[in-house]
Amino acid sequence: MSHLQKLLTSFCVAIILILSLGLPTAWAEPVEQSVSPSQAVFQTGIAAFHNENYQRATEAFTQVIQQQPDFAPAYSNRCLTHLVLNQYQQAIADCTQGLQLDPTHAEFYLNRGLAYDRLGEYQNAVADYNHLLQLQPHDYRAYYNRGLAQVALGEKIAALADYNQSLQYTPSSSALQRADILNDRGVVYLQLQEPQHAIADFTQAISLNANDARAYFNRACACHHEGNFLAALHDFDQVLALSPNHAQTYFNRGMMHYQMGNIEEAIADLQQAAQCFHEQGETIAYQNTLHVLDQMQSTPSAFA
Repeated sequence: MSHLQKLLTSFCVAIILILSLGLPTAWAEPVEQSVSPSQAVFQTGIAAFHNENYQRATEAFTQVIQQQPDFAPAYSNRCLTHLVLNQYQQAIADCTQGLQLDPTHAEFYLNRGLAYDRLGEYQNAVADYNHLLQLQPHDYRAYYNRGLAQVALGEKIAALADYNQSLQYTPSSSALQRADILNDRGVVYLQLQEPQHAIADFTQAISLNANDARAYFNRACACHHEGNFLAALHDFDQVLALSPNHAQTYFNRGMMHYQMGNIEEAIADLQQAAQCFHEQGETIAYQNTLHVLDQMQSTPSAFA
């Protein structure tokens, strides 16, 4: 079996695993406080966070903590700025300190769980989300975040249960968040070899957010799994309309064109994928795509 044939044989599995457009994002949010001894500085930090000036937010919350070390919300919000800045150990330290001040403060568990998740300490993350749900049994963020951690632990059935609970408690007005949950539940269904359930979830996500490129990409993978190449191609087209430089979509669409016998289209897509991978600094993907192109252009078509 040639290298290219091996690639095509594994493509049906590989495409399921490359659900990479718009990675799932666990949820956390800053805590507002109506009264504090350092109200002006605290509100400056809140405003800076919402304006994505995270360094200024960190400085403001640090100033509040220096002025009043027992003011728990400042630790919670500084933790969140550390999360955004990928400073996970500092985030954990702030939440741990905050929990010593107020063990009933739910946001500490949410934020620390997210920090543990980012460090790959998924069991610790799950433990924190469990604590949060003891305090707030209907917290959809905790269910969603715990679902993400369960997926990382390989506990797909548990993840489905968490996503279901999150959907139950997510406000109907939060369309974008519901679309996120549906996307991630659909991925789990796809991994469990239930493509029809996956397609239903991705379709519902698109109905909630017509610009959800990840949902189109994921639905294309599910349609490919079902052998519905035309529907998959249509969804890949939609991804590229929304995200014109998404290299993985060009690669997947090119491989699908090859499977369908559309050799010229396949080569054109793979060339575009190689260019995008190169421009985005994805060296390994770039080299692999060039190798596939070389194999494709030097191998007689099986469809001729």
